[in-house]
Amino acid sequence: MYFPVDKRGSRLSVGLRNLDLASWFELDEKRIPELRIKEDLLQKNESVLAESRGVEDASYELLTLALENLKDFHGDSFDVREKEVIDKERKQSVQINHPLLTLSALLQEDFCVMNRVDESWFLTSAVLFSPSRWRLLDKVGKNLSGIHEPVPGYETQIAAATHKAFERITEEQPLWRANWTLLDDSTLFQPTPARARAVIEDAGNEVYFRVERQTLRKLPDSKAVIFTIRTYVEPLNIVVEKVDGALDTLRESLLSTDEHHEEYKGWKYIKPAVLDFIDSKS
Repeated sequence: MYFPVDKRGSRLSVGLRNLDLASWFELDEKRIPELRIKEDLLQKNESVLAESRGVEDASYELLTLALENLKDFHGDSFDVREKEVIDKERKQSVQINHPLLTLSALLQEDFCVMNRVDESWFLTSAVLFSPSRWRLLDKVGKNLSGIHEPVPGYETQIAAATHKAFERITEEQPLWRANWTLLDDSTLFQPTPARARAVIEDAGNEVYFRVERQTLRKLPDSKAVIFTIRTYVEPLNIVVEKVDGALDTLRESLLSTDEHHEEYKGWKYIKPAVLDFIDSKS
């Protein structure tokens, strides 16, 4: 279980680490139900796909590298053929067609394509089934600063470091990081800000610890950077049971979070409820 909580609550950090390509994608017991959620969202015509013209090569290059990765490291789960992938666990085939939608039908991750234009990195294409209260159509076509404009402190604390990280990433060494938040809704697909419930009676079961595991990989031909997002959601009770020291770390982080970040994260009612929960466990 990932627990990327910094005791310095309002401090932002890029926090990138080297990634082993064997771990580019993570498959677990929630894979089939989460893929069904994706299928349902597509059938409902939700806005999960956005594409810019002229950058399609990066998406197809991503598909090629991803399928090679599935062959090399996940052969027990997939049989990759010329025009289809046999999903052994689901006992069905997925046709290799639209690159981003093909990958979304196979994997739990979301995929974002970042291209360098005029000294900046722009989100040019993406498929997003697990937004954490932001809309894909509000972000596509924007550069890193535009994407993170609502984040308090982004420009002053980590904008330069984030840009430098994108500039320095190499084709040989992909990277990864993780971030977290607390929400009162376990739904993966949350594209719009929700009004937090004013009354949370049982924070251990009504508040959810949501983690995004993000990877960055530079493509050798197009030079685009692929940004993947894998989202994990667990009730707070489960997290504090599994992670040693979670209560103390979470308390310090919440107490160190300023009002601007509280408002941005929607923690007006969640924060006091979680602090009361932590006190009851201490």
